[in-house]
Amino acid sequence: LFRQWKNKMESVPSVTPNTHFRDYVENLSRNDDGEIDSTSLERIKLSIGYLCHRYHVQSKRRCVVYVDKFYPGRSRDVSDGGTGKSLIPKCLGELMNRTEVNGKKMEKGKNDLFPFGNVKMTTELVHIDDVTSKFDFEKFFNHVTGDFEIRKMGRVDVIPSHRSPKMVICSNHPIQGEGNSFSRRQFIVEIGNYYKVMDEEYDGLTPYEIHGYKHFGSDEWDETDWSEFYKFVFECISLYLQQGGLPRGGESRDYKRQKLEVLIGSSNMIDFFIRKFEEYSEHGEEVFVEVLYKEVRSLFPDHTKDVLNGTIWSWFKEVGKMMRMGC
Repeated sequence: LFRQWKNKMESVPSVTPNTHFRDYVENLSRNDDGEIDSTSLERIKLSIGYLCHRYHVQSKRRCVVYVDKFYPGRSRDVSDGGTGKSLIPKCLGELMNRTEVNGKKMEKGKNDLFPFGNVKMTTELVHIDDVTSKFDFEKFFNHVTGDFEIRKMGRVDVIPSHRSPKMVICSNHPIQGEGNSFSRRQFIVEIGNYYKVMDEEYDGLTPYEIHGYKHFGSDEWDETDWSEFYKFVFECISLYLQQGGLPRGGESRDYKRQKLEVLIGSSNMIDFFIRKFEEYSEHGEEVFVEVLYKEVRSLFPDHTKDVLNGTIWSWFKEVGKMMRMGC
């Protein structure tokens, strides 16, 4: 079908159709210099290819996480948003039976008995939108890789794993959680700041104005817009099938750093740990961990006042993992 559409478009002489959705995705992958990052673009396309059908590679089931790309000067405590990431699953809702869930209700400590109460047995795409930095991802491990349980008042519905809906999260913050159980269930897709910059520097310029004064996936799209949309989605599905599933890992250095800043709560302490690793690696001598604890507590007394030594050690190890992975 993809080849048929491609041949059909190529057979039309001297016509360059509008490619609003393709242009939008490419803009999401632009770096701080405004250039398309090929790695970012591929990850976005892979995520679309994964979400646009119910086929499951059982050993490679993931939750797609669209998250704002970290940039220098951004506070980890501020929820910026405005990058246009939520438009992806909303557009894909034109192809799949999408159910949107309020991510703000899924924080640690909040006991929502029916988090997926509005999900139906026919739902193909569960879109958890606008989750906070306190999102409890671990709570939904089984929904990602096992049967999809839907608790409602007075009953429990279960969608078998082989036809369970795909899950996609949109967040302005990195998803917290360490270890294999988390990493094998997530496919992190970092979204660039192109539309945020357009909005801030050009008096509220949005995707609506940028892409032909048309709302994405609405009846304002004409036949050509829809044809190009389907063509691009087929291209993404083809790429996904060629890859044989979503890959593990691939998060950027900035994402991992931002995740550690949320975990540890101090950028300066992370820089200190990095210097310690470099120092220890250079001289190669044995160092007693108590020496490290003493130095950390001396430099960061307020931050470590109520922190156990075991917690400091776990932070130190996580920074080490980040450095070992080339970050």
